[in-house]
Amino acid sequence: MEKLNKPAATGTLMIPKMLVLEEMDGQPIYYRGYRDVLNGEKTIEEIMGSSIYQAYLVNLIATYLTINLPKRKFWVLSNEAGLHLRRGNNLNNDIALIRRERMPNLFSDQYLDVPPDIAIEVDTKADFSEGMSESEYYQKKTRKLLDFGVEKVIWIYTKNQQIQIAERSNPTWHLTNWAGEVAVTEGCSFILNTLLADDGAI
Repeated sequence: MEKLNKPAATGTLMIPKMLVLEEMDGQPIYYRGYRDVLNGEKTIEEIMGSSIYQAYLVNLIATYLTINLPKRKFWVLSNEAGLHLRRGNNLNNDIALIRRERMPNLFSDQYLDVPPDIAIEVDTKADFSEGMSESEYYQKKTRKLLDFGVEKVIWIYTKNQQIQIAERSNPTWHLTNWAGEVAVTEGCSFILNTLLADDGAI
């Protein structure tokens, strides 16, 4: 369990790269709680991991998609799949769906540098104690993904049990609740409350 030395009270504070969750326009976005790590109050591992709820939902949805998407048509990537848009812009996807013929190299140890077809996100671990607000983050990340070439971005919000769907082909972003049907690709959709009920979670 790694702890950092408490920073000095004066001088410029150098924040380790391991505390950076994502990067937008050259600006780092830190993990929520990164200041607790800098102050020696928490370990890096304590803030980098997903919550039980987030990890469960990502696994539930990814498993459903793996089973129900057209066979051998998409790769289903999860575990915060890294996405390199361009210099100074590196994002993570909780779940990324990419057509198999578009995957440059499945066994690469690099970030994906072509847009996935669909990106699915469950909340975020980003810190909003300074800089952009939470709503600005969601909007900015969504717009960057769409501009990069992602066809559809689906956000699962646990606080209010809502789902936001944004598509490149539709300037109007759609908001529904967990009882609403979410179309992922042609012929594949899900209702989150149904998935939870079928799994015995509710």
